[in-house]
Amino acid sequence: MVIAYVFWYTRESGIEPADFEQGLAAFHEGLTARVPAGFLSSTSSFYGRLPWIDGQDVYEDWYLVDDFASLGELNRDAAAGRHRAAHNAVAAYSGQGVGGVYGLEAGGTGAGGAHAYWFDRPQGTRTPVFLDQVRSLAERHGATLWRRQLSLGPAKEYCLRSSTVLQLPFDTMAPEPVRRVWSRD
Repeated sequence: MVIAYVFWYTRESGIEPADFEQGLAAFHEGLTARVPAGFLSSTSSFYGRLPWIDGQDVYEDWYLVDDFASLGELNRDAAAGRHRAAHNAVAAYSGQGVGGVYGLEAGGTGAGGAHAYWFDRPQGTRTPVFLDQVRSLAERHGATLWRRQLSLGPAKEYCLRSSTVLQLPFDTMAPEPVRRVWSRD
């Protein structure tokens, strides 16, 4: 099962976006140059706002790994040893953050396209029925569907990422356009 650690965070005020994003790119480049065990890929993106984190200039990182053991390896390796300096440089300029762990339900192994749809299962809908519906929708449109495995903050239960704008048959946040800061996805 491919899983993703997704981390949302803000940039401290007074820090230039270009400098911050250059630091993000350096950190992600370092991960792909010296790959931790089980690490598949990472991306860093920019949102203006997200409802589950206060503030503007919200960034989102996706770290894709093979399994939960690989997530532990990434956790140990990303902020220590050979990645410590790049990690600490970005962390020093980051504000608040929250995260979550998501499992891939449908689609390719990448974090997904330029449009993100965050949503919860509609009340009164059984999970298996709902999952069948959204898996089918994702596969039909070449999108990726992610389902929360561990909640480390107040984010939504599902994320559908698509290259195109979709009309979904249930309530969702307005599609959030994603501007990639760094990707080798």
